[in-house]
Parts: sequence; C-alpha cells; structure tokens
Amino acid sequence: MNTASKELDRNKLANFVFGSLALRGDGSPDFMQRARRSLEWYKSILGRGSGAVLYPLVHDVGYLILDGDQFSFRTLFNFDSIPEKARDVRLSYENAFLNTLLRDSQITRARNAILQDDSRDDLIVRTIQCILAPLVQPRKPNYKNAPKLNPQLLRELSLYGGMKPEKHAQEFIDNEEIPQDFFEDALRSCLSRLLSRESYLNESDLAEIEHWDAFLGREDLRMASRRIAHHAAHIRPADRRRFPLIEEEPEVDSDLADAGTYPQGGFSELSTRGVPENLVPSELIYLGEGNITGMSPQELQELKAAHIAAGKEGTPTIIDLFAYRFVGKELLYYMRESGQLKRVRRTVHFVIDPDPKQAYSDEEYQGLRFKELGFNDQYIVIVLGLAVRLAQDLGIIFSKDSVRFEIHILAHSHNVLAAAEKDAQLLRVLLEHEIKHEKVEVLVEKQFDLRNTIERSRRVYGISLQFGDLPPAGLPGPENCPKKLRATVLRLGGTSPDSQIKNVQTVPIPLNEQFLNHIQKARDGLLSEITGSRGKH
Repeated sequence: MNTASKELDRNKLANFVFGSLALRGDGSPDFMQRARRSLEWYKSILGRGSGAVLYPLVHDVGYLILDGDQFSFRTLFNFDSIPEKARDVRLSYENAFLNTLLRDSQITRARNAILQDDSRDDLIVRTIQCILAPLVQPRKPNYKNAPKLNPQLLRELSLYGGMKPEKHAQEFIDNEEIPQDFFEDALRSCLSRLLSRESYLNESDLAEIEHWDAFLGREDLRMASRRIAHHAAHIRPADRRRFPLIEEEPEVDSDLADAGTYPQGGFSELSTRGVPENLVPSELIYLGEGNITGMSPQELQELKAAHIAAGKEGTPTIIDLFAYRFVGKELLYYMRESGQLKRVRRTVHFVIDPDPKQAYSDEEYQGLRFKELGFNDQYIVIVLGLAVRLAQDLGIIFSKDSVRFEIHILAHSHNVLAAAEKDAQLLRVLLEHEIKHEKVEVLVEKQFDLRNTIERSRRVYGISLQFGDLPPAGLPGPENCPKKLRATVLRLGGTSPDSQIKNVQTVPIPLNEQFLNHIQKARDGLLSEITGSRGKH
C-alpha cells in the first residue's frame, strides 16, 4: 500500500511517529522524559507545513546540541539486538551524521549560544530546522511512501507511560502493508540528503541563532541580517599571513584604562626582539659552541695562543652559535606585558551614504537602496556585509594593537533617517561582540567630513564609499585631504576619473557580474593599506 496516497488517521499517526523512535540514536536511560520535550519540538517543526520528517532526527539533533560530549549513543548499548539488515543504516546514522554534528565547529558555536539559556525551545527548534533544512522544506518527499501528517492530529498527540516504539513500528507496517524495512529505508533516504550538505549551518544561520533575542517579533530584521551575514561570509576572512603587520615604533602610549600601570612580574610571551637583560637563560648554552668560522682545531689553538700572548683577557672572538643566532635575530627574549602600554593606536573610519541628496532629484534614483538586475540583494546589503567583514578582520589582524573601527551612516534628511537607523541597528546586532569590547562603533549622522578626523595620538585611516559619479561619502567639497589621513575611496560603478581631491586613493569597483569578487579584492587592498604591507608581500 502507498502511504503517501492518503492522510494518516489518529491511530496510524501515533504508530508512525512513535514507531520511528525505534531508530533513535539517543541511548539515555531517561529517554521517555526527554521525549516529552522533544515531541513539542517535533510538533512545532511539522506544524509549519514541513515534510514528514522522522521524529528521531528531531529528537537526536536537539539533544545532541544540548548534551554535547555527554550525548549517549544508543548502538553502544544495544548493537547486538539490532537486526543485521538494519545495522548499516543505524551505524551510518550515529557515526556519519550525529557524530559529525558533535564535532562540527559551527554546531559548537550554535550550542554555546543556546546554552546561555537552554530553556529556549523556540531557539532549539529554529536550530534544528536549519540543520535539517533539506528535510524540513523538501521539494519532493523525503523518502518513498512518505505519509501525509495532519497538523491538527499531530498537535493532539501525546506520550503515554510504557510506550514501546518497536511495537508501534510493527503495527504501522502491518496496518499499511508495507515492507518490514520501511523505517530503515526512510532513514537511509534522509541520510543521503543530509550527508550531501557541505555544512549544516552557514554564517546566515549562525547570525540568526547567536542574536536570536534581537530578532524576536522582527521578521524584517531577521531576514535582512541573514543576507548581510551571507555577504560578509562571501568575503573570506583575513589571513594574517597575507597581511603582515609592518612593525613600526609606537608613536604614543596607549590611552587605555591601564595606561601608566606597569606589570610587577612574570612574562607574557617570548620574542626574537628584546634587551640583553631579558634574554632567556637557556640561550647562553650556545656561547662557545659550534665552529661557524670553519677553522680547523689547530687554527683555533693558534688563535687562542696568539690571544694570550697579546696579553688579552678571556677567549678570542670567534663566530659561535650564539653569535650566529644573535646576528640572525634568532635568540629568544622574555616579553613582559608592555604591549598593553606601548601600542600603536589606529582609528579606521568607514563612511556610507545610502541615500545621497542627489538621489532624490527628478532623474533616475542613484543610491544604494536598489537592486541591480541579476543580483539578489540591494547594494546597501552588500556594503553592510563588507562593513561587518572589515570589522571582524581588523580585530584579527590588530589583536595586539589598539584599533577602533567607526562606521558612519549618513542621513541627510528626516525622510531617510528611519532607514539609516535600521541599517545601524542591524550592524549593532551583528557586531555586538566587537561593540561590547569597544572595538567598533556604529553612528548615524547628518553630515561627516573625513578631513576633520585627524588625531594627534592615533593613526587615522578613512574609507569613503562613492556610488557612481556622485560625490564620495564623507568628503564634501573639493578641499584636499591632509597627508596624515590615509584616505581611500571605493567607487561603485561610475565613469568619472580618479578623485580630484589630493591625497586620496580611488579604488574602482565595476558593477558587473564579477561585482562580489571585486568587493573581495577591494577588501584585500584596504587591509594592505592599513597594515602597511601593500607591495611588500
């Protein structure tokens, strides 16, 4: 009989749902108590029009996230009782799928977010939905003879004491006159879809999960944040090896809370640079060791004899391993916590003007809030993704320096203020961690001029976004930039030549099918400029 041909009644629905639990991977002794909670997850997921997902998938994924390494795999205890024909799929389910989830770094990130309040069943449900996405909203049935489930009857379903999944499974198979291995085949088909995924959670999913409370009741913010996170992830994270920080002598002491407070003892790290009194004692074993000069033993003896005959003290100077390591800057020195006191302080300003005044002329709209044919998102979404990626990259590259990244969103009139505030709100959510550590600040301003950002105690970098042939954001008027301001204009499209403002570098970004790749290259150029490594790697 084809179970997909009709909707299951109350008894058959119970047999299908509870019978599928015979394939569960959860070997916890308090399974029944845990199933009462997971049944509510299952109802919530399938009540939203999802396909006939097997209940054990929802149960196991949910508790695997909550339990982590404490999750108990069932085949470790009942492997001998599993029918031989079903062993392959059971082992594949627990080893290839559940165990992979357990070791997945992205799942770990989601778990850490959930464990901040593990009573949030709505967040657990959403995470399960993301992990099981190919099954939750399938384009075709998840497996052969997948039944139709009545959401109303499913909501009325409840567990009872002494429930036996194997008994329900057999009753379902007998009543529907389907093969004995129906559930195993169904699980095998589901696994084939799940295991073909490159990742179970992407950056868009993680952005939603990690900032779940900020999006409650705000579907527009949730969807927009997912798209911004998607474009931020499209730009690969900065590799510190590709952007080496060119070491320069600090200009000023850091303006931090601990400025003027010196460490009383100990050391924080080892370095190949330092003063002799901080030399690691074990380096002294290289004194007098080795014969880097290539002199024979007889020549060395003659050199020592001549040294003594001349009335000189000590031993004659030869190039030993110590001298060789010293010249090659390979000797190790203790570093105290002075890095907190002598930092190079930097400020990076990124100015975005989504709705320039010229965009409201009688001519065709020329701002960032429109979507080009062939693109899935407005330009502003892609630009905000670039801002998120830059903020994260700067934190990686300047992990030991004091760096502040300020994002300025311009709103010239009250008409565009609400949209600008929404952009800022999205960035504040996605960059919550960086803002909390005072590394990033997001501002909405009526006007802003990069020329006025020079600080005596900091190195300042300015990034201006220019759309088409409109004036670059944050650079109103033709006045030249001061040389101390390292300014870069990212020009999206347009036909005009490079900026006529002196001391400003213009980076053209063509608006074609390679637009996203051009954004990636522009990010690389910006990091090279800020680190001082342009043309040096």
